Amino acid sequence: GLLNEEDSLVYSLTIRAHSANGFVFDGWYDVNGNLLYTEPEVELMTYVDSFDNTVFSGSPVATAHFIPVGSLLGDVDLSGEVTSSDAILALRYAMGIIELSPDQLAAGDVNGDGAVGVDDALTILRTAMGLIGQNQ
Repeated sequence: GLLNEEDSLVYSLTIRAHSANGFVFDGWYDVNGNLLYTEPEVELMTYVDSFDNTVFSGSPVATAHFIPVGSLLGDVDLSGEVTSSDAILALRYAMGIIELSPDQLAAGDVNGDGAVGVDDALTILRTAMGLIGQNQ
């Protein structure tokens, strides 16, 4: 059954992933490679009920995964996350207003057609708004 605070002891553990050396946090994964959490800081709650059964409100095993900066599709400014600023950069490039570095061009070509166009900028904006996943 469901536990409530009156029937159990509650322990809290906060895990935090820190990016360094040209890598960015990609997510917390379980032992089967399934994505568990997308935020770098996660609070895991452990409950011990009156029968000494341990119940986790999250996965008891989580491994932080990091990817190289610039390898995140849509991350045109190479900040480690896809935001509306990336969409604006892609659109400005597509309109011929600015130039992008080779790494930025690779990150901005989200549809894989070899160019950064208005369609890429729209896809990046939809990703930044949470309307589509970052790997789509």
